[in-house]
Order: sequence, then structure tokens, then C-alpha cells
Amino acid sequence: MGPLHELDERVEDERDDRGDKEHEQDPARCRGQGIEREDRQGEQDELDPARDDDGGDARGHRARLLGGGRGSCGASLVMLRSMEDALPSVTLLFCGDVVGAAGRRALLGSLDSLRADHAPDFLVVNGENAAGGLGITPKIARELFTAGVDVITLGNHTYRHQEVWAYLDEEERILRPANFLRSQPGHGTCVVERGGVRLGVVNLQGNLFLDSGRTAFSEADAALHELSNRADHVLVDMHAEATSEKVGLGWHLDGRVTAVVGTHTHVPTADARILPGGTAYITDVGMTGARGGVIGVKREQAVRQMLTRMPVRFETSEEDPWVQAVVIRTPRGKRRRAESIAAVHLPAGRP
Repeated sequence: MGPLHELDERVEDERDDRGDKEHEQDPARCRGQGIEREDRQGEQDELDPARDDDGGDARGHRARLLGGGRGSCGASLVMLRSMEDALPSVTLLFCGDVVGAAGRRALLGSLDSLRADHAPDFLVVNGENAAGGLGITPKIARELFTAGVDVITLGNHTYRHQEVWAYLDEEERILRPANFLRSQPGHGTCVVERGGVRLGVVNLQGNLFLDSGRTAFSEADAALHELSNRADHVLVDMHAEATSEKVGLGWHLDGRVTAVVGTHTHVPTADARILPGGTAYITDVGMTGARGGVIGVKREQAVRQMLTRMPVRFETSEEDPWVQAVVIRTPRGKRRRAESIAAVHLPAGRP
């Protein structure tokens, strides 16, 4: 939080205190001021409706939604602060790309250990390689949901299995990248709730070296507008090839979302950190699958293709499966902010 923002907060607090005192001395005058302020705020919102999108500069808008403005003279802001103060800290566990049967077994077999070690409130998993290394099926998605996964994100192999197309429209908790074409099956955002906390999840795909319908950056802004008053925390899965594009999106969303996590390359990066605005960030979480292969496929097949430059039918590896994930913790009373992010590398079947 910068010094200008802190100054704005102090000025706003002093204004609220003055408003409360004026209400005690002259309630009728206060009601008139409340109406006048609301009218001015309405005119400003009409001129710039997107100014509250990020949730961090949306006090006036959220106060009006809570019933503020007419006759309240700062009471709504007090109510809002009370609600934010009451927001508990939460723990998010995000698992990198689940690759094939080995990845599914590694994840499902490690959930008890992950829960015991990290006590996650929400579990989000990228499952775009879960079915034989390419795509996902409704059967596999239901298996993950039954095991306690809250949200499944996808990527460039979303439509590999035609049987999942209708399921993407039917099941709210499975996401394909939001910047695919609107005519394509599925949706790119959802909100899940637990313990009075609402987690919004956004799935995006990069534009460099991948075939996405629209730019990820503008779609990220649109997704935040959609979630502006629906989510206390927002987790963004940026499924992208280029590290520069992921880093850029992290900076673009810093201070507006709880976390930006990268997927797709299947190799974990060592740059997990909290950005200056309070957003947790990592360029790539890695994969939940067999490290004995080449990014999840049998190594001899991958090497043969690289040596001969001829087509090779890939099969998923079964050797040395690991769970690769991140644990993100949020501070109490802070919306869309993280206080820590830590990488998790857990060999499957080991405590």
C-alpha cells in the first residue's frame, strides 16, 4: 500500500468521523448531505463505471450496495470495515497440471497428507492433461470433485475429448480459459464459497505460441469486472507458454487479485513471491505427474522424436510421480490480498 493510498484512507476515516458527529447534532442536515453525495457518486459512476472493478478502490460502490448513501453519513463505510475485519484468513492450495493416470493417482493418494500439512480451505487443480495426458473427461472431473477438489481449470487441450463439451456448460466449477471465443463451450470464471468466504477463480490462456480467441489481459479486466462484488478473493490461473506473458499479467493484476499462478510448462519455477500490491505470484507451479519422463510423457519417446524429427505417439510416464503445488495464505480482514505463497513438492506415496 503506497503513501498516497494511506493518505486517502486517513482522509476518508476523518470524514466519516465528522459525518457521524454531524448526524448526532443535526440528523436532518446529514440526510440531505447523504442524498447529495450519492447523487454526485452516481454521476461519477456513469462517467467511469469501471473505476470500482478491482475491488480495492470500490468503497463507495460497495457501501451503496450495502444500503449506504441516504441518511447513513458514513455508517455504511463503518459497516463495510466491520465486514472486512470479520473476513477470516484462508488457505488456498493450487495443484499444477495433473498429467495422466500417474498424476491422478499422485494427487488423490496425497490429499490426506496435503490436508494434514496445510489445512486448505479451497483446493483448485489444473486438470487439462488429466485424461491420458491430453484433456479431461466428465468421469475424471467428477472423480476429482468427489475427492474434494473445489474448482478445475483447463487450457489448450480443453476440447480434446468431445464428450466433455456439454459438461463444460453444465458444471459451473470446471473452467476453460475465459479468453476463448464466446461461441466455444464452457465458461472462464466461477465463485465457490466456504465458511462465509467467496473465492472467485479465473482461467486464462496466453496468446504467445498458443491459440486463444482474445487477449488474456483485456479478458482479465473483464473477468474482474464480472466478479467485482461477488468474490472476497480471486485466484487467476494463467495457462501460458511464455514466461514473459505470465510475469506481465502478474504485474497487470497486482493489488487487484489474491493470486496469479502460472501453468502449462510442467516445470516449477523458483520465483514464488508476494508482489508489492499484495498479490501472490509464481510463473509456473509445475505438474502433478511423473518426473521420470519428459514433462509427463515417456522419456524415450520424447527423446526419439527430438532426435529423428519424426512423429512419435506419446504415452504418459509412470516413473517417479510427484505432486507440485503452491499454498497461498491470506491475511485476516483483507480482501484480495495474500500474505504468503510457498511451493509444495511432494513425492507421491510418501509422507
